[in-house]
Amino acid sequence: MGELGEGEVNVLRTEISNVVKQLEKIETTLTRQREETREDIKRIHERLDAQRDTVTRKECEEYREKCCARQESKTRNRTTRLLAHF
Repeated sequence: MGELGEGEVNVLRTEISNVVKQLEKIETTLTRQREETREDIKRIHERLDAQRDTVTRKECEEYREKCCARQESKTRNRTTRLLAHF
């Protein structure tokens, strides 16, 4: 294989330069997409945290209501028994 002429070298340089530019564009696009994905994941985690907090709060309220209802029932039963003695 012979040596490349000056014109061929210039063509190769131009092609390499174009490839480098395309790779830089791809890198920029991937970096932007990665940041967008991180933001999406962050928003999803925030929504999940809020939903978890809501569920936990609801479960606590339901538990409290059940406990209060049981306590009220016990108090009524005691009161009824005490009043039955009089």
